[in-house]
Formats: sequence, structure tokens, C-alpha cells
Amino acid sequence: MKEGIFQRQNNQLIPFDPETLENIKGYYENQPIRVKMYGIKRPRSYQQLKAYWKLCEVVADHLDQFSDKYDVDWELRVKLKHIGRMTVSGNKVIVECKSISFSQLEHIEANRYFDRAFELMAKWLNVPVEDLMGMEGI
Repeated sequence: MKEGIFQRQNNQLIPFDPETLENIKGYYENQPIRVKMYGIKRPRSYQQLKAYWKLCEVVADHLDQFSDKYDVDWELRVKLKHIGRMTVSGNKVIVECKSISFSQLEHIEANRYFDRAFELMAKWLNVPVEDLMGMEGI
């Protein structure tokens, strides 16, 4: 299976880069090709991940229920159902959250997760998201 990136121009899909152009040369003229489409909202960025961790720290500093940024991060992953697996052992429930690392989370999923996380953190602090993003120089 080949992959490629296309962009829409006048209701046609045009190869976005030379690699995609090269990949489609393996198909004959007018051959139907099945594709899965999803848009690219914005790429993953180090700044986005850095902002997330900084805001986790801000929330931990403002709310007594969290001891540090890692508590905030864990609570966000659970509340946003970013969970890999849950196991019941005796009378304990063990929650294993999914990773938010670059290698484990595609950029579209990351954007969805961070957008929802920023909204939830803003709600916890009772401020608009825009004000949250302005806290502590972000």
C-alpha cells in the first residue's frame, strides 16, 4: 500500500509533494484508486507540547487538588478518556493512560487532545481558554 499527501484544487486532488507524485506513477491512467481522506489541521509542534506541560504546571500551582504537573496531566488523560487500558485487580482499578509523545500520537489526534485539554484546564481555573494561554507567558 502506498501513501501520499494531496491537496484540493478546484475539486481535484493534486499531489502535494514529489514523493506522492512518484507514488501515483505506479497506477495506470484513469485507474480508480481507493483512498482514506483526512485533513491536516496543523502540524504537531514542540511549542504545543511545551505549552501543554507549562499549563499543567500553572494548574497545579493554582489548584490544591494537584501536587504537580504530572497529577494534572494524568487527570486530563483520564477525564478526556485518553486511556489505553483499564484492569481490575482485586478491589483496585489500574488505569493505563495512552502516551502523548510525538511517536505515539499523530498530529491530528494530538491537536484534538490538546484543544480539549486546554478547554478543560480553563474550565478548572474558571477562565477563558485565551486567558489560560496567556498565563505565565505562553
